[in-house]
Amino acid sequence: MIKDPKTLLEEEMLCFHSRTRLAETTLGIGVSISRLPRTGEIRNVEASLDLLCMRAFQKQNVRKSMTGKSFTHWLPLYFGERKNYETKKQFFNDTKGCYEYEVKKVNPRERMIVLLKKSLVFLTKGSTKKEYTSSMVLETMPKLIITHLVSMVEGQKHISLIAIRRLVNFIRLFRLLIELSPEVETEINAKLQDFIASPEKRIKDHCASLGDLLAFCLISNKVHLKELLDAYLEEQLDRQAFWIIRSIPELDHTDERNKGREIILEDSRNEVCFKTGLVGFHMTLIFFSLCESMESLYKKDMVKLCEDLDDNFGCFNLKVESDL
Repeated sequence: MIKDPKTLLEEEMLCFHSRTRLAETTLGIGVSISRLPRTGEIRNVEASLDLLCMRAFQKQNVRKSMTGKSFTHWLPLYFGERKNYETKKQFFNDTKGCYEYEVKKVNPRERMIVLLKKSLVFLTKGSTKKEYTSSMVLETMPKLIITHLVSMVEGQKHISLIAIRRLVNFIRLFRLLIELSPEVETEINAKLQDFIASPEKRIKDHCASLGDLLAFCLISNKVHLKELLDAYLEEQLDRQAFWIIRSIPELDHTDERNKGREIILEDSRNEVCFKTGLVGFHMTLIFFSLCESMESLYKKDMVKLCEDLDDNFGCFNLKVESDL
């Protein structure tokens, strides 16, 4: 019997450790975070590619992916689950003197949202007892998308169909959080428009991570990457020059200590300049390609995008995946 692509995709939706299916649990991924030492701000959110259920993470203490990559946190993903499922909890009936099962119906979307908010609170605050706020979305989700793509560009993750699907899962998760907190989208669009219109808003004090802007353009329902590109590339070159000077201080001719030093190791300068710009330009090209592909399909209609993803277990159809 030949199975259709959607059926095959559904069969892939299971925990790699317990083999529990999506219809029976909430699936997510293992993630690890790193912070800036000076400010404590989240710098990277490194995600594994393998799907993992919460029970395997919490009860069975799974802390490594199938490839042996370690992680410290768990983040649920959304695959458009709608159909309620049943869970069984064993308890001892004192009256009958035996164990019985209590059956409960679970709304998968509601359960996933509760787990998602708790996960973001734990990622940002280190405790699930803190209150969830919409600011946590902007702290984590852009970093999740950017770190994932940087890992692919640098070869730390293989460029594969699974890696592309996880990227799409992250985009859908970001949009779900925006649905829950619409003020996030307002803030995203304001940040993008301020960066485009006001040069004073492009400095690091106002925009600590340029990569966040690329993720915002991918998610925004209004601002196109083409509108951002000129201002973005100008600021990107300025920041790259700063990192090059930090690596080779002799290049800073405004520094009195470097006056008269005309000999600079040309090989070192070429290597540092090349490496500094390589990843940044790769990332810009990747986001430009992604934005162009998604805009050609959906014209910034994020509602339609989410409906299509929800109807196909959080993934694009095979033709779109192949084009990406």
